[in-house]
Amino acid sequence: MVFGGSITAAWPLTGPPLSAGLTHHDPRLARLALSLRDDGEDQAMLGAAVFAARPA
Repeated sequence: MVFGGSITAAWPLTGPPLSAGLTHHDPRLARLALSLRDDGEDQAMLGAAVFAARPA
């Protein structure tokens, strides 16, 4: 899972609780890779485009 934009500035505060919450919800999510991108808000648009282009 990739995070970009403004949330990356607060990652030291938001990342560990997010990871812990995901793992608590389903232990299999501990394997989920969380990564940061520092190239601005474009990541949200890119993610939406990839999602929209997926076959139904």
